[in-house]
Amino acid sequence: MHARRIALLILLVAASTGAAREPRAGLRVHGLFGDGMVLQRERPCPVWGSAQPGDAITVAIAGQTKTTRTGADGRWSVRLDALSAGGSHEFKVSGPDSLTFQNVLVGEVWVAAGGANMEMPLKDAKVSQTQSDENAIAQLRFFLGPKTTADNPLMDISGSWKSARSEAAAEFSAVAYYFAREVQRALKVPVGVLQATAEDSCVHQWMSKRALRSSRGGRGIATLNSMQMDNYEIVLAKYQGSVQRAEEARKNGSPVPPLLPKPGKPDPICDLYNARIAPMIPYGIRGAIYYQGESEPWRAFAYESMFPALIQGWREDWAQGEFPFGYVQLANYGDSEHITWPHFRESQRRALATANTGMAVAIDLGEADNLRPRNKEDVGLRLAFWDFKMFVDADAEINGDTVLVSSKEVRWPAAVRYGWADNPDCNLTNKEGLPATPFRSDSW
Repeated sequence: MHARRIALLILLVAASTGAAREPRAGLRVHGLFGDGMVLQRERPCPVWGSAQPGDAITVAIAGQTKTTRTGADGRWSVRLDALSAGGSHEFKVSGPDSLTFQNVLVGEVWVAAGGANMEMPLKDAKVSQTQSDENAIAQLRFFLGPKTTADNPLMDISGSWKSARSEAAAEFSAVAYYFAREVQRALKVPVGVLQATAEDSCVHQWMSKRALRSSRGGRGIATLNSMQMDNYEIVLAKYQGSVQRAEEARKNGSPVPPLLPKPGKPDPICDLYNARIAPMIPYGIRGAIYYQGESEPWRAFAYESMFPALIQGWREDWAQGEFPFGYVQLANYGDSEHITWPHFRESQRRALATANTGMAVAIDLGEADNLRPRNKEDVGLRLAFWDFKMFVDADAEINGDTVLVSSKEVRWPAAVRYGWADNPDCNLTNKEGLPATPFRSDSW
């Protein structure tokens, strides 16, 4: 009896010791937050992570402190008040443990997403050595996440922020780099880019299932995929059953029945949104730039409804208003006799009916035999000019019945306005001396 009590005591001590060694859920922040990150200026910035339920959490930066308590699900979040551009700052998250991130900047944050043309790295672009601007380069940061896909939306993302001064800059999206550099030069603030790109991707892969089903062109794709997945699961179960029967036969020394063919998984939908976009939400951003479509120019009719649905879907999911969304119209490609691409470009142009969007025209920047034209600097600059939407005084010359307009300050004019003010200084008349009406070529 005494021996049994000793054994029981030893067992209880061992059990309690083992329980004491179980690791406590530690303090974590979402993967987008780290050394060298850029936070969006002049608007509230969400910060979130996980810890033990009930833990008190404090987030501090630039003299600002926010506190919260972890919920029963182990998640916590705070919302920083709008920060002014600048840095570098120290960013500290405290709870039972503490995490400190250094060299944090505050400025403009943009999502850069799309296919092969947005993915083309700086090292492969035609103009990779341009006018030196150390002030701009020092203020550029890119977040490069893993190139993964997912069947369902992910909650977190791995990766790290890289400086444009580092060797990693060679892998930055060339379009996004030149866009960000021009934004920094114009605004004189840090610029961060959240890069999410994948070669040969289609628009339905960058959409949430909700957004896909909301569009005329996407409903059929979503329905077909659902049917294919149901059939795939049935055939897969039969295949797995045949594998199990074969294994049992081998164990029993019986004749091994033939295996059924292993089914191929249907082409994915929404997989890039799930793995690359969803986990970035709701990180504070200014807007998004997008370049995609070269892998599906034959699908112009469906794209015309799907692309605006993508834009609206991202905006709804981010819940940061109708943020600016700039995109690139496909460049010239192939011969001059086929008319597949013009229809697709038209579908892209019609997306301008979506509020606060802008399109960079690249019809003069392509290569006849290359789906990925290498001139990405001009593409990035045109996207930046759309973002600025700046109008400057211009020189005008009357040439017959045409007015030629130019300005040394504008490399690629996007629009012209005349007499566009409450009390404008107008000097354009016809030969009878009657004034021309105020007008504009844009609809911004």
